[in-house]
Amino acid sequence: GLSWISLTPRNERTLVDYVVGASVVRSGLSVSAIVYNFLMQPFTYLHDMTRSSLDWQLVLGAPGMKAGADLVAALMNDRPAGPAAALLRVAVDRSATGAYLALVGHPGSIPEEVTTVAFPRAAIIDDERDSGSFRQVSWEADRGIPLPAATAALLARARDGLVFMGLMDGVDGKYAYRLIIVPLRTEDGSYRIVAVDGESRRAVDWGDLIKNRPAAAIRLFALPLP
Repeated sequence: GLSWISLTPRNERTLVDYVVGASVVRSGLSVSAIVYNFLMQPFTYLHDMTRSSLDWQLVLGAPGMKAGADLVAALMNDRPAGPAAALLRVAVDRSATGAYLALVGHPGSIPEEVTTVAFPRAAIIDDERDSGSFRQVSWEADRGIPLPAATAALLARARDGLVFMGLMDGVDGKYAYRLIIVPLRTEDGSYRIVAVDGESRRAVDWGDLIKNRPAAAIRLFALPLP
């Protein structure tokens, strides 16, 4: 429910809102077709009518790197070893970062913090029948990226061979997560965000995390994949 298209009739045209991972990629796009046509035609009609204006590759991309899928499998193992175990240590102890980087062949490297919000508006909708209102988001030095904007920030780097350490603040007295996050492209090109809690070593549902904590922020640090 974090990625969707909203179609709103406007006389003889249709207004399109395009949201990916809770980030508003495009809103108010005016298309010269009545909404009835979109409802009666297959999805390819919507795609073809908007492909010059919408970045469909965000949700319909090419399959991703095998290294990312291999890392996810290692993280999900009951007894993670090697780079996967080293990454989980990094999540709870940032001083262990150097050991991980040396292990994967990048000694002396420095993790890069993600400070760019790919799209400056976010959408968290209580009622999925309503496109709702969008809110401005931006990176903050002391908190990082607003959680609803994080998916797009991760997807923007999904092809760079990176895994991310995510330090998520605890708002309203909730648990402050220390995550290892792997953005993936599956075999059909769709996106998947895998997050593992460094302390419990359990997978965290990324979509539920965003929906349940729309006011949270997360600091993202990019590290090379094994």
